[in-house]
Amino acid sequence: MRDLQAWTEEIGYERRDAASARRASDNIVAFFDEIIPRRRAHPGSDFISTLLAAKVDGKPLGDREIMDFCWFLLIAGLDNTAFTIRNLLLQISASDSLRERLIREPARIADAVEEVLRLYSPVWGIARTATRDTEIDGQPIAAGERVMMLFASADRDEAKFPEPDRFVLGRKPNVHVAFGVGKHRCLGTHLARLEIRVAVEEVLRHLPDYQVAGEVGWNGMGPLPVTYTPKTINLEATA
Repeated sequence: MRDLQAWTEEIGYERRDAASARRASDNIVAFFDEIIPRRRAHPGSDFISTLLAAKVDGKPLGDREIMDFCWFLLIAGLDNTAFTIRNLLLQISASDSLRERLIREPARIADAVEEVLRLYSPVWGIARTATRDTEIDGQPIAAGERVMMLFASADRDEAKFPEPDRFVLGRKPNVHVAFGVGKHRCLGTHLARLEIRVAVEEVLRHLPDYQVAGEVGWNGMGPLPVTYTPKTINLEATA
C-alpha cells in the first residue's frame, strides 16, 4: 500500500520529472498485472475479485477494463480523498475559531468539506482533444490538439465567489466544480464526501487539540505530522 501511495504521488500535479512519473506509472501497471491473474486464480472478497466476477450484458470485463477500473480506484478513490482530508485538517489546525465551531457543531463539518473542495480542488484540470478548429477568447485551437482545462480556476472566480481565496464556512451559494458537472460528474462524489466528513469527525472527536507539527505544504497526499494531548484512561485493578 505504501508503494502505491508513493507511486501515485510521483505522477501527481506537483511533479515536474517526467521520467520519474513514467517509472511510477510503469510500477503501478506492473503491480496490477501481477495481482489480477492471482485474484483470477484465487478470488477473494476484495475489489479486484469483485471486478473479475462482474458481468456487463452477460459478458465478463476485459483485462483492459479491469486495469482501467484499478487505475480509477487508485487515483480517484485514494489520492483525491486523502488529498482533501489532509487539506481540511491543515485548514482546521490553522484556525482556532474554525476548530471550535466544528467541535461545537459537528453538523457544520459538511459545509467545511464543501469549502475545502472549492478552495483546494483535488483535481485541478483534465485534458481533452479538440474535435474541430475553434477559437476561445482569442486563442486559436486546431482540431486534434490537446487542451488542458484548468477547471479548478472556476472555483476561484471572483464573479461567482466573493473573496474567492478565503476559506468561508457555510459559503452560500457554493456551486463548485471540484467533482465536475453534468454528465461528466465524478461517480464517486457522494462516497468521497462521506469519507472526508467521517474522517474529520473522528479526528476532532478523538484528537480535538491536534496541531500540525512543523512546516507542511498544501496540496499533497504525504504525511501530516501532528501533536496532540493523549487521553487519560482510569483503570481500576481488582483482586
